[in-house]
Amino acid sequence: MKCSVAFPPGAFQSQGGPFQLPRVDRLIRTINLQKSAELAFDQLSSKDKQWLSRFVEGINYFQGNTAAKPKEMEFLALEFEPWSEVDALRVGRLASMDANWSSFFSFLPEIGKLGWETVWHEFLESGSRSVPSFASDNNRFFDGILKFTARAGSNSIVLGGSKTKNGSAVIASDPHLGIFVPNLWILMGYKSPSYHVIGYAFPAIPAITLGRNLDIAWVGTYMRGISSHLIKVDPKKDKISTRKDTIKIRFWPDQQIEIRETKKGPIISDALGLSQDQDIALSWVGHNPSNELGSYLGANRAKNWIQFKNAFSDYAVSGINLTYADRLGNIGMMLGIRQPILKDSTELTRLIKGADNGIVTFRTPDELPNLYNPKSNFIVSANNIPVNTIPKVAFVFGDNDRILRLNHLFSEKDQISIEQTMSYQQDVFSKSGLDLKNWLASSMTDFSIKFYDYWKTFINWDGYYRVESRGAVAFELLTWKLAEIIFAQKIEDDDLRKLFISSEDWRVFLKEELENMNVQMRQEFLKSAMAQTEETFSSYQSWGEMHVQLLQNPLGLVPVLGSRFRFGEFPAPGGANTVHKNRFSPGYDKREVIFGAQVRHISDMSNLYENYFVMLGGNDGWLTNPHLYDQTELWRRGEYLRLPLSLAGVYEEFNLKIHRIEAAGKKK
Repeated sequence: MKCSVAFPPGAFQSQGGPFQLPRVDRLIRTINLQKSAELAFDQLSSKDKQWLSRFVEGINYFQGNTAAKPKEMEFLALEFEPWSEVDALRVGRLASMDANWSSFFSFLPEIGKLGWETVWHEFLESGSRSVPSFASDNNRFFDGILKFTARAGSNSIVLGGSKTKNGSAVIASDPHLGIFVPNLWILMGYKSPSYHVIGYAFPAIPAITLGRNLDIAWVGTYMRGISSHLIKVDPKKDKISTRKDTIKIRFWPDQQIEIRETKKGPIISDALGLSQDQDIALSWVGHNPSNELGSYLGANRAKNWIQFKNAFSDYAVSGINLTYADRLGNIGMMLGIRQPILKDSTELTRLIKGADNGIVTFRTPDELPNLYNPKSNFIVSANNIPVNTIPKVAFVFGDNDRILRLNHLFSEKDQISIEQTMSYQQDVFSKSGLDLKNWLASSMTDFSIKFYDYWKTFINWDGYYRVESRGAVAFELLTWKLAEIIFAQKIEDDDLRKLFISSEDWRVFLKEELENMNVQMRQEFLKSAMAQTEETFSSYQSWGEMHVQLLQNPLGLVPVLGSRFRFGEFPAPGGANTVHKNRFSPGYDKREVIFGAQVRHISDMSNLYENYFVMLGGNDGWLTNPHLYDQTELWRRGEYLRLPLSLAGVYEEFNLKIHRIEAAGKKK
């Protein structure tokens, strides 16, 4: 928590020294999460402000009564400092950052290069093929921060009463974020005159963001919604003001910086070190007053669909698809986003909007389409487009593999049990992968005997990314090398080519390119790819050997010194397009999973006892505590903890006695 509250202001250099990420510090300070958090605090009701204040008082009480410091604080030379309510909200703003910034800030330096516009439009096209959940009646490190903190992925399923074995609604979810220990989530519950809830929360935020109360349950999957626009600054029309800031640098003199701002937003091109030929402002919805904490607290108290929808009327960022279930068997889905509407919506998909354009109004969550009790009696959300709207709510969406697979799994049976839902959450089948493998296999009629074992393994792959599968190794190596060879001819610039292949649908583009070749040329490319990867294929006997899950603290990323913050690894099932999602850096060496599913949850709304949770890691944040990763083996076995939403159930499920002892290092 201390590290999370220290970094949003842009304090990497203050902890790491003069050579640690100066551009990231400037970028975060330019975005100004502090101002955003202050505006959010002003929107809280007096009751919610009191709730937040009591939470902050608890943090400060703990800090004032312990002499022990977490290992991360010792490593970064951090000291305990009193928290404020705005500090807690600023951490929430870190989680609300727009994941589209990763694309924006990656493409901006490429402007002017030959072919950059083609790559941008094909990038957008790759994310526009998404299957909707329902029909409507009307700079690299910063990229890493976004992947680890912004809500970049998730699966969610809600089943209506006629779709379940016991006739009641069921909700299931598994958020996808950066995978670290401590886990980015904490499993918790609280009971008071206003609340009786259990579920997952971010450690610095006093609200359950994914869970249930006595009457309803809720989950949010990341929408990749449009919450920001890059807009040209007209120096003749746009008044530019300057804000001064100081970056404190460890072992070095402080650095004074100037941040230029306009009514459109801060001039982000300064922070990115781009040419002064054209100033570009970042217009972000999060720079306006909104009330995300109040929305989640309202959901924690809600008793029905109407109260749940009303709770999110003042929600803005980041965009999420909210799924809902209640004890009466009702299910629903709504869009949690404040959609910015441009003056000229024809420029929506342009990377940089014209100086005369800008955000003129918003559509609030209660003005956007929603779904309640569909005829299918189940709803699936997997970062796909929630519903087709005009204008679009997002630039790009997730690939269709997960949404189509989940729709298939939950459609093939009339009634679904809790056990089946658990198994579906852990599914590692890729239909698009299998289809591409079959198509490539039919294209190759002549090959060298040298590659017999490689080719046989490839054509026998069944589409499952199980840890024992060697076919998955053959498929990943061959298709990635094919993409490298073919796209090197299509896109000369290395950086643009990497951006192009970073799309989740890069294999769709690969197949399109191969389809445009004659058979002889296609076979030559396949032979070349196999020749260049055959040695690597021979060195890996299974997918789990090549594809591993790291257990490490974020400080484990630090070269050399970070080794003390790494706690091991294990073979990881799944892939980038499977329901059990794992993302990794493609290549030919061992692939380390750094993003994907890291908690799971299922609740049967007919029974307060039937709530199931499991975390990759554990529910403790102290690196010396065994509970830091004591749920890892449960996770690997596909098992869950049952956590009743009743005191009697807790006593029954956890037959333990706790004796109070004085904490080590407690101040006298």
